[in-house]
Amino acid sequence: MAEKERRSAQSSDGGFESDGPGKVKAPDLGSATRKRVSGKGRRLRKEGAKLVFGARMPRTAADPPVIVVDPVGDHYFDFGHPSNRGGRQRSLVQSLTKCGAIRDALFEALTRYGTGKASQTCRKSAQACEAVARLLPSIASDATAPEHLPSDLFARVEDEMERLNGNPLTSHQLNELNWARAVFALVPGCNHVETAPTYSASKKSHTWVEDEKGRLLVEDDEVVGDLDVERLIKHCSSMIQSVVARQDQLDHLLDTGAFSNQGPEDEATLRLAFELRNLHMFRPLIPKELRANYPALWKKIEAVGWQRVARTAFPLPQDMVAFAVMLALQTRLNASVLAMLDLDTLELVEASEDGGGPRIQGQPYKLRARSPYPVDAPATDLAENPSAIVGFLKRWTKFLRPHAGPFAHKLFIFSPARPSAEAKSFAHLDCHLLRRETKGLGREVGIANLTPTMLRDFGINVVHEASGGDPVIMRAAGNWRSLATGERHYFGPAARRRGREAVGMALLVEDRRRETAIDPLARPGGSDLLSATDGWKCANPFDGPGGWADRGLCGAIGLCPICPHGEIDTAWPAWSFVRAIALLKRIESGIAENPLSDWALTYAPVADELLEIWLPMFPPEVVAEARMLPLITFQELPHVR
Repeated sequence: MAEKERRSAQSSDGGFESDGPGKVKAPDLGSATRKRVSGKGRRLRKEGAKLVFGARMPRTAADPPVIVVDPVGDHYFDFGHPSNRGGRQRSLVQSLTKCGAIRDALFEALTRYGTGKASQTCRKSAQACEAVARLLPSIASDATAPEHLPSDLFARVEDEMERLNGNPLTSHQLNELNWARAVFALVPGCNHVETAPTYSASKKSHTWVEDEKGRLLVEDDEVVGDLDVERLIKHCSSMIQSVVARQDQLDHLLDTGAFSNQGPEDEATLRLAFELRNLHMFRPLIPKELRANYPALWKKIEAVGWQRVARTAFPLPQDMVAFAVMLALQTRLNASVLAMLDLDTLELVEASEDGGGPRIQGQPYKLRARSPYPVDAPATDLAENPSAIVGFLKRWTKFLRPHAGPFAHKLFIFSPARPSAEAKSFAHLDCHLLRRETKGLGREVGIANLTPTMLRDFGINVVHEASGGDPVIMRAAGNWRSLATGERHYFGPAARRRGREAVGMALLVEDRRRETAIDPLARPGGSDLLSATDGWKCANPFDGPGGWADRGLCGAIGLCPICPHGEIDTAWPAWSFVRAIALLKRIESGIAENPLSDWALTYAPVADELLEIWLPMFPPEVVAEARMLPLITFQELPHVR
């Protein structure tokens, strides 16, 4: 009988622990009275909870979700969870109570949306609404009713989250906001708010792609093109430069106590990172620890963003992965060899007697092949160079190594983002952390299911493009015993897709030549063949001005200097300078003939940009070389259509 009463009390109180019949025991966790329970989910068990919104207090997993409040005033979204004891689970929604007149409407919409939904859906929707509600006072402080919310509410939420995080939102974070959009779509009076779900590039589509064994159904995102690789390289390069500059600022503050403005971070963020670094030897304290032990400091960090401060103070895996990816692309190491690199595997070799420059060299051992993998690359001062990467990682992680245990001698070590007994490494747990962080990085740049194994192929692709597929160079780049290895593992669907892309672009260039007389074949080797103007590169040739965005490859000849996608083509700077001068002379002569014509109004801004911005950028040695080249006359410039 006692056991039956104990179970009855447990069920009626939503899974609370009990001391006996009719008594409910609250976990002894201080003022918060919270307890983390192992199992499929986390359960917050409160004693004496009262119903705030809903028909009645739930007793079983089948009962609809409700809003309850505990004795200390915290509000929770209570929903069914069959796997939990008592059949219920709760998620904190305290921030919804600070939304003024919108509060009750949000409570109603959340319970309506959660009715009949799976427990995971209920939990995610409650967490998303809690995150949005925390930001509402700062982005919609004058909203006294749902009708007063801004129509671009979620765009503002994304901007504010990026400001607090200090980084662009990941595809996972963007997709998580769709749960909140679904709830706000049920709020009466919110019809004007844009609540249509948005999906990141990580959403997968399927297509038929030819394979050696026939026609196989594969995912489009698994066949990565050259543009995807270029986007990945640029993203990692930007991350590396930002991390290096940020660390230089912090090192200057740690050494001298003075702030240096030679970097991306402001003084307030750096000083908070300085304080956070001094609180623990090898990892940042998580928000829960800061709230409990350092409330004053936590308020300052919360205003700036914990992620931003923590990434400034400590090497975290989401920053370390950019260095690993860039090193893998340039050395073409296998994933396991990359993750297991030691500190002294790659070393700088100074200039040789024959006049060669410094190089970074090493012989990492490849277990599967039972042989060393030679690495030899020129050393430069660029932050993305392998030599600079190795040198910076040694300096960046020096203070972590006494706390890294068996991984102290590894190149890639970093601070754990949660409580841990020691620092972590990509060599830990069979490279699991490297795979996880690489996949997350792929989501940020729009490459779904990016893996460390794919990085070696990308690096070989770059060599293939630069060498024109020379078999001797390809064999050396891949460290293959024979070319048959490359045939089996490299020239597959991805290589054929690159070939199809090249043929498609060639057809577009030919179609544009017939229509506009733009002939890029006379341009120097390595020049951009897709830009509309000789001497210029284009970042997006399918988004040209003057109506060309809807017509395919851009044909707006002469307008590259004022286009946001245009920049000087540096394949042969002197040649580009001559073309820019010829373009300027052609525009000046046309304006002199009829300064009030539509043609003059169209191209006059181009002449101004050339004189004020582009031509002064060329150094004197390039101008001197250009004087040795023959003069040319720029072709006729048409009206922009």
